[in-house]
Amino acid sequence: GAPTKRRSADAYIGNLALADLAFVVTLPLWAAYTALRFHWPFGSALCKLSSYLVLLNMFASAFCLGCLGFERYLAIV
Repeated sequence: GAPTKRRSADAYIGNLALADLAFVVTLPLWAAYTALRFHWPFGSALCKLSSYLVLLNMFASAFCLGCLGFERYLAIV
């Protein structure tokens, strides 16, 4: 019924928000990197973690938007 569809849409939107939050956390690091003329002063581990979060955001956002679009398609059809 409708309540189940509502809950799944909320889950996709919530996961999309979490993925975007993971990206926003890395923005100050990338701003500093750019301001320092592309010198990374934060160490290798933080470089790998921030790169992972950016890629996680990209794939999670695409997946959540795709699932949300498919769910909306099923609701219309």
